[in-house]
Amino acid sequence: MKMPGKLKRVAALGSNETMTRLQAEEKILGLTHAEVGYLLSERWLLPDTLTNAIRHHHSPGLEAESTALTGVIFLANIFSKTGTSEAESNGNFSDDVQDILEKLGVSENVFRQTLEVYSGLASDITLF
Repeated sequence: MKMPGKLKRVAALGSNETMTRLQAEEKILGLTHAEVGYLLSERWLLPDTLTNAIRHHHSPGLEAESTALTGVIFLANIFSKTGTSEAESNGNFSDDVQDILEKLGVSENVFRQTLEVYSGLASDITLF
């Protein structure tokens, strides 16, 4: 994949074990893709519910009023990282995940089973 110089540095720095990709974005670019998305959505006059979900999709606990949309996007992000180095490796979900599952009425067991099924399919999905 072709990327401008700074994005290559973000990818390289974010792929090591000492820093997350978000931390690498903040360090190299001065802001994260979540903030860029938020700023664009504000400029495009998208609804507040959507702009806030974009802004907090990695940190739903920081959202002033927690919404189901932010929670669903946060969980989708976990699915998108299945099978990558960024995926949860210890099998324990963060408090954010547990809170969101509870708010959405989804049991942790069902989420784990769904994640496991998806993990089996993820290797067939080609990212662009």
